[in-house]
Amino acid sequence: IVFVLDFDRDDRLTRWDFNRLFMTLAPAPFLEASLRSLGKGKVDEDKHQLQVNPSDLPKVNARPPRREDILKLLGPPHEQAVNAGRGVLVYRFQMQTNRVDDGYEDRRASSVKLEYDPKTDELAKLKGKFCGLKISINFRKLNDAAQVPLETVR
Repeated sequence: IVFVLDFDRDDRLTRWDFNRLFMTLAPAPFLEASLRSLGKGKVDEDKHQLQVNPSDLPKVNARPPRREDILKLLGPPHEQAVNAGRGVLVYRFQMQTNRVDDGYEDRRASSVKLEYDPKTDELAKLKGKFCGLKISINFRKLNDAAQVPLETVR
């Protein structure tokens, strides 16, 4: 999974390109809704987290990725389990970068945990850690597809 990040002179992020593998895990409508929801979130400085009230989440009219599509693209997971009635796939990655600041070497390790509904094979949640950045997408909380006829959902 490759991310291309560009920064300006003040070390502010100016561009973030996502590759095809990542976009299979987090399709554009869900990723966009997740990123847009950040503006409505509340920062918990003690926990270094930003949380968004579920009622403030935008709704997406799309189907979540399916487990079989993930397996085709990424191959067998590092770990596979069942937890609380959901299937779980865990993938681990090693970041390749030109530079890592001293004391942050552990951030080279990246992982993604995918939870899916074994009945439908659709992803329910994505929790990932990429270069120290934690990303969490709850497809069910974002998805409005249950209210739309299946033929109109893409």
